[in-house]
Parts: sequence; C-alpha cells; structure tokens
Amino acid sequence: MLQDIGEAIQFEVSIGNYGNKFDTTCKPLASTTQYSRAVFDAIKHRRSKSRDTRYTLPLTEGKPNVTVLDTQIRKLRSRALSQIHEAAVRMRSEVPEVKSTLVEIEDWLDKLMQLTEEPQNSMPDIIIWMIRGEKRLAYARIPAHQVLYSTSGGNASGKYCGKTQTIFLKYPQEKNNGPKVPVELRVNIWLGLSAVEKKFNSFAEGTFTVFAEMYENQALMFGKWGTSGLVGRHKFSDVTGKIKLKREFFLPPKGWEWEGDWIVDPERSLLTEADAGHTEFTDEVYQNESRYPGGEWKPAEDTYTDANGDKAASPSELTCPPGWEWEDDAWVYDINRAVDERGWEYGITIPPDNKPRSWVAAEKMYHTHRRRRLVRKRKKDLTQSTSSTARAMAEFEDREGWEYASLIGWKFHWKQRSSDTFRRRRWRRKMAPSETHGAAAIFKLEGALGADTTEDGEEKSVEKQKHSATTVFGANTPIVSCNFDRVYVYHLRCYIYQARNLMALDKDSFSGPTNHETSLPLTTYTPSSFATFGLVLSGSKTTEIIHSTLNPTWDQTIIFDEIEIYGEPQTILQNPPKVIIELFDNDQVGKDEFLGRSMCSPLVKLDSEMDITPKLLWYPVMNGDKTCGDVLVTAELILRHKDGSNLPILPSQRAPNLYMVPQGIRPVVQLTAIEILAWGLRNMKNYQMASVTSPSLIVECGGERVESVVIKNLKKTPNFPSSVLFMRVVLYQDSILVHVC
Repeated sequence: MLQDIGEAIQFEVSIGNYGNKFDTTCKPLASTTQYSRAVFDAIKHRRSKSRDTRYTLPLTEGKPNVTVLDTQIRKLRSRALSQIHEAAVRMRSEVPEVKSTLVEIEDWLDKLMQLTEEPQNSMPDIIIWMIRGEKRLAYARIPAHQVLYSTSGGNASGKYCGKTQTIFLKYPQEKNNGPKVPVELRVNIWLGLSAVEKKFNSFAEGTFTVFAEMYENQALMFGKWGTSGLVGRHKFSDVTGKIKLKREFFLPPKGWEWEGDWIVDPERSLLTEADAGHTEFTDEVYQNESRYPGGEWKPAEDTYTDANGDKAASPSELTCPPGWEWEDDAWVYDINRAVDERGWEYGITIPPDNKPRSWVAAEKMYHTHRRRRLVRKRKKDLTQSTSSTARAMAEFEDREGWEYASLIGWKFHWKQRSSDTFRRRRWRRKMAPSETHGAAAIFKLEGALGADTTEDGEEKSVEKQKHSATTVFGANTPIVSCNFDRVYVYHLRCYIYQARNLMALDKDSFSGPTNHETSLPLTTYTPSSFATFGLVLSGSKTTEIIHSTLNPTWDQTIIFDEIEIYGEPQTILQNPPKVIIELFDNDQVGKDEFLGRSMCSPLVKLDSEMDITPKLLWYPVMNGDKTCGDVLVTAELILRHKDGSNLPILPSQRAPNLYMVPQGIRPVVQLTAIEILAWGLRNMKNYQMASVTSPSLIVECGGERVESVVIKNLKKTPNFPSSVLFMRVVLYQDSILVHVC
C-alpha cells in the first residue's frame, strides 16, 4: 500500500453519480467505508479431463425490448461459433501435431474475445476510489456487466457477481500501469435490479449491521474539559467535525430497527501508533539545548521533542507498551547520522520561526540551537498471546473512550499528554435489518440519517439546506458493517525456486574484456536480487539475497504460519486471494530498486487428506506494462487446525530459518551438456562513441557462464580462434520448466 499515507483514508464505491460523496445531485448513500489509517506491513501445461462447457446463446425471439442490433449480433455470434467449430473438427483430423495449431487457436481466442464485447453497454462502470481527507488518490474501474446479476441463472450473470475478487487500484493520471500499486483490495460486488434485490440474500455472507455514529467534542480551558473552548466545532458532530449532529435526528430507515441504545465505542483504526504492524521498533526522542550566540549551552524551554520539534515526554517517562519488551538496556545517542562525535546537530532560528528549519553537523559560533537523537529499540513479546495483548491495550486506553490531540485537526492518540488541548469520543447506536428484509435491507439506506442544520430555533432556509449534512460530502451517511460469526485461520506456504531473464540495473562485479585500443571496459550489468511475498490479508516476508546474477536460484520456502481470513472456506476455495511476489535489486547504498511484480493463486486445501501437490510454474514478472523476466513459484493455502496438527512437516533448512523447497515440489534436475558453435562477430556497433576492436562472447545458462577467447583485432580477423564453447549445466527434466539461455 501507499508508504506515506498521512491522513486517515476511506474507500468509496460509485456508479455514475450515485455513491459519489462529492456529488450533491443525488441523495447520500452508504457508499463509503469508515475512516482508517494505514498500518505498516512488516513486507507447465496441465492435462486434465474437461467437462462439457457448451452453453446455448440466449434466444432473442419473443423477448421484450429486443432491438435490430440484438438480432444481428446474435446472428454474427452464432455464425462465428459455427465457423470455429467446423475448423476445429477439420483440424483434429488433418493436423498431426499440436504445436502447428497454436497460432490458429490463438486467432480463435482473439475472435471470441471480440465477440464478447457488448456494443450496447450503456451502464456506467463501477468506480472504487481511495480518498484521503477530501482528495482522491487512486481508483479502479469495474465493468458493470462483470458483477451484474441475472435471473436466468449463474451462466447469464457476470463472472464476478457476488464473488470475492482481487483488484488493484491505480493513480488517476496514469494512462498505463506504472510500477507502483497504490493499494490492493479484496471486494465482493453484487449489482442487480431493485425488483430482485432480495436475491442478494443468497449471496451475502455474515451479518450486515449499520451504526449511526457521532462524535462528542471537548476542549481544555483553564485546566477543565468542556465545550466552551470549541472554536469552529460543535458539541456533537460527524467524524470530520464540520457537521452538527443531534441524537434525535437519527431515525432508522425502512427495513431497519434500533438494536440497543447509544454507547461509547472508540474507533481504534484511527488510533494506530507508529509501531503498528512492526515486530521491531525504535523509539526516539530529541534532547534540545539552546544558547545566545557565543554563550554556553543550556536545556531548551522544551527539553525533549519529537522529530518535528513538538513537545514530547522525557526518556524516563516513556514506558514499554503492552505486548512489547525492551531490546536495549538504556537510551543511547544516535551517532549514525550527519552529527558530530557526541551526536549533536546544530541550527539557527529565523523569525518568525521559533525553531530551526535545517540542521548541520558542525558547530558554529552563531548557532543558537542544538539537538541530539536518543533511541531505544524494542521488540514484540512473542510469548504473549494476541488476546492478552489486546486486553493489555484495552487497559492502556482511556476508560471513558476519549481520544486526545494537541490541537484541533491534529492526529489523535490514546493516552492523554500534557500538551493536549482537544479530545473527542465516538458514540454509536446499532441498527439491524428486520427479519422480513434480511441483508437486502442495505438497499433501503438511501438518504438515511439526517442532521441538524438549524441554529438556535432558526428555521431552515433554502441557503442552509444547501449546506445540509445530506449534501456536504455525504459525511453523515451510515456505515454498513459486515460481521462474521467466526474467523478461519489458514497456513500459507510459498515455494520460490528460481527467476530468469531479470532486468539488469546495476554495475556489479562482472566486467567483460577491455577494448585495448580505447581502454573502455565492456561491463555486464547484473542485479543482486531478493523477492518479497505478500498476501493482501496477512503481510509480507522476504527471501535471501542472491548476488550478481540475472537468473537467481533461491530454492526457498516462505511460511506464513497463521493468517486470519473471514468468510466461508468454500468461498476462499473458489476465489482465493492472490499471492504477490515483488522482486528487488538490493543496493548497499540507498533504496532497493524495484525489478518487477508477479502474482499467483495458491492451491487451497480445506482437508488435510487432499492428495494434491502444488506444482511450480513460470509466472511473468511485470514492471508496469513491460515483461521483465519470469519467476518459478507456487503456493498452497491450508485451512489450519487450532493445534496445527494437520500441517505438513517443515522442509529441510539450509540455514537457520531458511527453508528449502521440499521434495515432491522441487523440480527434478539432470546434468546436461550444451555445445555452442560461435564462428565470429560481425557489424559491431560503437560502444560509448568508440569502436569495438577486441570483443569476446559470454554465454550464461542455468547460473553457469562460459567465455570465448578474445578476438585481438575485429577488423582483420572477425572470427574466434576457437569456434566451440562447451558447458555443463543442471537443467530441469520437465521440458516445460527448462531454462532458456
């Protein structure tokens, strides 16, 4: 996901103008998720028996609203299918080899894809937006026909109707798929006529609930919390703080009924701390001192601050949070930065600022401020269970459900600090669908939940209605939640063996022969590669780093022990989440460079007795729209018992916590001899604006390299002294997996 997310984000689903929270021409809908903050992530041909998949094209005779175009396109499709069928029958009897038929079969596929396009598709696409604050960051378009429900049956419905699918959002101004993916989502979309909305009940999983919510706001004035210090804020408002709300204005819409009274329910997804998602974390605090130019250094007014200069607690006041344990014995000064030998960095203030904007390592007489960074590492306490950590965090939170901030509009946190001047807490009241409507009651939420737009008894005017909460960004629209009775725990194993033909980015240690006339080296560019595995529902892990090769062989198993997935296992079996593989070039200095991304669907095992072994396959590595190599990988997702008794035994270890690909999945290899006939070189182009006079040939295959003899003078003798190159490599026995040199 986005690395620097900043403000809280939410997702919006819209079709046409409906669901667009910034559009005032339609009634507000429950089309957005609640606000939340991003959390750091600790990062062959198969022969099988095919069933009969023939389906008759729907008849148009006697159907209402049939146009001439409908009739003509049905004739076109029927004629094309008949021609393809006749050609296939003729091919089976005349063509002896399969390879010679591939080109024609691919033409048939292209023709079928063209016939599937609907020329009259007037329904707008479904748009999913990721929104930060009031700015749209990324989006995805889903054609409506892919999720459209049909009463004619499953074959007439869209292929993703009521099914969970994985989608990737992209940036709005991006014409092509860039290397960066803003976010990956798992979504389940159902689109149907309002007349058949109750059919949605058969697709719905879990229990749908709706919460009416509002926030109680207070400010600190003269040492006491109250509402008198709220400048530009209401006593009760929505999550943005801009819209005034009252309890009596919340009324359940048709098909819904109240379930319980108003309760305080803190929104924990907005209160994530910096260590969320980490297993190791470094706490930091800055010690500050000030002086007059040329004077002695003394503690500053705010002795301890954060990196931005805001007041922070002293190291002695900072305690280890529940579920963590200190890794360092004490706080130490960080000298691994642009600082002097004692860890200080220096700066000056320029009015009207009261703190420096930049810092340097060398002290000067005119410097008036200095600071140094104190750090202390901590790590997750793996001996504590998740439930015990959650209980400890619940005790760590405010008992009355308040969230605190230093100023209005700043990020909220759990524990009250001395610098806090604003607090709020969330009140919620639950609504549940009536028994007669079921899950389909969510379609009755249009325009639900009003807001107070009157001020001190004044009547509503047309001008004020324009600023009603029902027209201002849809901020008061109800949030629909889907609750599941239980969560299923899965075990994921990813097997990565090798990558091939990766894109070269860096100059590493390999150097080719030198051009003796111009003294220009011909350099081979080879990356030091590692792969990152990720699942949208879990997190990510990395392989070891393989240095200086375009065809790295990892032979490694990546294990995700416990992954919590909501939803029925049969649904996961039909539409499993994608496993994302990202390859990087490891750099000693600076950031790792992105090589490409690949993805595969894991083999789902709901029963430990399933005698199916995942098979390694080559998957393309994509960098934007460009293919940058292939990776040999597979994965299996196993429904885990509580005690883990149904899991396969761990593979052999090549090093501590480095598991190899197990036997049965590991490809069978054999020693193979390769003979290359290399006569010579012709028509060599200039290299770095200089002619090439003494080249040689390097052949690499399967991690082995062989180099020819250097041609001393290309103009006089363009042929190699010896024309035969010989190498022994270990190649796969399966011809489909054989590595390409």
